[in-house]
Amino acid sequence: MSENPNFQERLDSAIQKKKQDVEVNTLFKLKEHFAAFQAYFENVYNIFLRKGLIQEDPYKHDEKISEVRAPEDDVILESEKVELIGKKLSEYHSQLDFLNTYYQFSITFLNLKRLKGIMSLMKYINWLNCSISSTHPLTKTIAELVAKIKMGSDTISSQIITDALGQLEKNARNIFIYLDETIAFLREYYKYEIRTKILPEVNFPQFASRDDTELIKAVKVLFSTYMQGKGFYPELIREIHAEEFGEDSAKIRESIFRKLNVKEKEKKKEKKKTDYKTMLLQGVRILSSAGFQMEDAINKLNENNSVYKSRKMSLGERFTRWLRKVILKQDDTLTYEIEYFDVLSSANRTEKIHFDYFVEELQKRAKLFLALSNKASGTYGNLEKFAEEKIYEFLTKNIAILQLMHRRMSGLDDFFRNEVPKDKKAKVRGIKVELTAVKNSLIKANKKKHEYVSFKEEEEQMKRLGIKTE
Repeated sequence: MSENPNFQERLDSAIQKKKQDVEVNTLFKLKEHFAAFQAYFENVYNIFLRKGLIQEDPYKHDEKISEVRAPEDDVILESEKVELIGKKLSEYHSQLDFLNTYYQFSITFLNLKRLKGIMSLMKYINWLNCSISSTHPLTKTIAELVAKIKMGSDTISSQIITDALGQLEKNARNIFIYLDETIAFLREYYKYEIRTKILPEVNFPQFASRDDTELIKAVKVLFSTYMQGKGFYPELIREIHAEEFGEDSAKIRESIFRKLNVKEKEKKKEKKKTDYKTMLLQGVRILSSAGFQMEDAINKLNENNSVYKSRKMSLGERFTRWLRKVILKQDDTLTYEIEYFDVLSSANRTEKIHFDYFVEELQKRAKLFLALSNKASGTYGNLEKFAEEKIYEFLTKNIAILQLMHRRMSGLDDFFRNEVPKDKKAKVRGIKVELTAVKNSLIKANKKKHEYVSFKEEEEQMKRLGIKTE
């Protein structure tokens, strides 16, 4: 196929080494940065919602996504800004969530078409220069919303959003680096597959004296048979022709090997010990993102409680309440009986909730989570000083607490919707959106915790076998 018999042999070796390096290093780092990127974006998005700067998209959970792509980049009218920005950011968040949940960060799954979609999503908002001087309308609008928050009196939200923007810029910068590296490799890998699968079938040497257009036509005839499911890129076939028959073919080939070269320092990084403490702290920050939704849920539950208390009570209810308060000297705190499904016993059960006490505990936990979501806070700083085992205990404990609180919030939501009289039902505010967001935080934090446990168990197994992990 080539005038240089060693070229294909060198290419085989270089491709396989680079493929392993991209799989183990580049895509692993890309996955980590995308997970962090989504968490920090959610901090910004949730603050915008809480401050009423944008509106929740009512159709968010109805959206069906099959592949990652950037939302429509249409004109933003001033009269529709609050509603439209909310919709755009909601779509952006859904795409990030789909990417982190369903995409496989592997060479076999990612292809040039998918990477193009990911790249377009990353360029949808310019996090590298999120300022009011931006020429991109959406980026400029986000910067204006951030400015409003920073000029307000809510210092906690201001600190959280400042930290989040800094981290978004940092992670976006790294994501672009790893995306560029992956795309560069996949271009070479695509050409490598054309060389090994199709060119032997078209008598490649005959194209030495012919135009590259003839080669493109010949490859296209067999493409669907040997490269099923992949996009057809004529420009990459032109590159193959230039690499083999062009005037500067020798120089072009050497440039390919420079691209495929795996640096020694990158190999050493493979042996770097897993930072378990950072992994656990990421889990804590993911869990703490539920703080905003918890506060919103508290406000709605308090409103629903007031609606329920304002109902007209029957004579029996009034007598029972008087008897409990005056005669029996019992606490007059409202107690509601909720239903829930017990997974362990696979049966429906009931539980009595002291409403005021529960809301008070919910508020304390929300404040803790809000403090932890701000890296600059003293609360987060103190947690960072904990030993790895203590952080694991803290994460495990708070996951369990939040799971219980989620169950009780859900039970109270159902209680108010069912027990408030018909004439007052319109005043009841549901918390399904908040419950879903809290549930997502729980799932992702639990996943991070299980990753930690899995890595630790694997390390212990290696030690028992006498294999060094460093």
